[in-house]
Amino acid sequence: MIERAINLRIPGPTPLSDEVRKDMGKQVINHRGKEFGIILKSTVERLKSVFDTNDDIFLFTASGTGGVEAAIVNTLSRYDQVLGFTYGSFGDRFIEIAETFGVNVMENDTEWGKAVSPEDVAEELSYFPNAKAVLIVHNETSTAQTVRLDEISAVIRRHREEVNPDLLFLVDGISSLGITPFKSSQWGIDVAITGSQKGLRVPPALAIVTVSERAWWASQHNDIPRYYWDFKKAKQFLEKDSPQTPFTPAVLEINALNNELERMLEQGLNMVYARQIETADHVRAGLENMGFELFGDQETASVGLTAIHYEHADQAVEKLMKMGLDIAGGQGKLAGGILRFGHMGAFTKDEIDKALDIVEKTI
Repeated sequence: MIERAINLRIPGPTPLSDEVRKDMGKQVINHRGKEFGIILKSTVERLKSVFDTNDDIFLFTASGTGGVEAAIVNTLSRYDQVLGFTYGSFGDRFIEIAETFGVNVMENDTEWGKAVSPEDVAEELSYFPNAKAVLIVHNETSTAQTVRLDEISAVIRRHREEVNPDLLFLVDGISSLGITPFKSSQWGIDVAITGSQKGLRVPPALAIVTVSERAWWASQHNDIPRYYWDFKKAKQFLEKDSPQTPFTPAVLEINALNNELERMLEQGLNMVYARQIETADHVRAGLENMGFELFGDQETASVGLTAIHYEHADQAVEKLMKMGLDIAGGQGKLAGGILRFGHMGAFTKDEIDKALDIVEKTI
């Protein structure tokens, strides 16, 4: 049983508010009943506000990675030529999942610590003008970098207008939704993917996807089989008189998400995003004042976490844990070389300051 009082500052799962923890302690209700149908419908409508879209939205009981797989198997076919842009571990994973299903991914690999640029996307599209899709991660937690998705979307829209109107835009927003502005419809995103456990501030359990009209058309013509991840099946169940999911959902997590979304929208998304920027600036100033060197291009640094160079990161993580602070080391090629300090989810300024104090006193 988990009893430790830990200051959780990893990039996800993120800390929970008292309200969410109370929701998670409630009794489960019938997932085929009217009460749950009302909750599910409300959750979807509130998610549309956060995604800034009127596209279909579906919730699957899974990690965010399940949502990435759902995006691939519903819209692409074996041997499709797609452009996969990666600048960290999760971009690599996006590409790996596509390749697992036989998709032909033309990989563009940006140096870790920098973000994929709009110019990178435009250049690759000039080489492969008839590509079926572009795959990209909005916020890469392995490197604490965020792409300029608004500018990249302008490149995508221009290419559609001038060259290839059927180009799909698939975006991993698992660690960006609820952290930084996300305009799914305005940016022409066909499938946007997120998870419940980061910016949406509830426990890990839900993969959430948006599906545009272009993505629906693609799903009618692709050849990758699916069962659990089937968008068509999800839509049929959501459109019942009492909305449902095709398979047993994470009932308590969806209820908690519905209530947390209500609080976020009442606070105002602009206030939520402003607080993330303010906190990121505060954390970075504190760490630099201690003498740490920030990792990566600071012009595209994530507002959801901060990475610093640290030679013996694994040992530092262990020392900090003993002092009550849980932060993350590096992943993949950055393992052992950086520390990642998360500042997303439910937190107070006092908790952030206590975390910084532990870092200063311990390492």
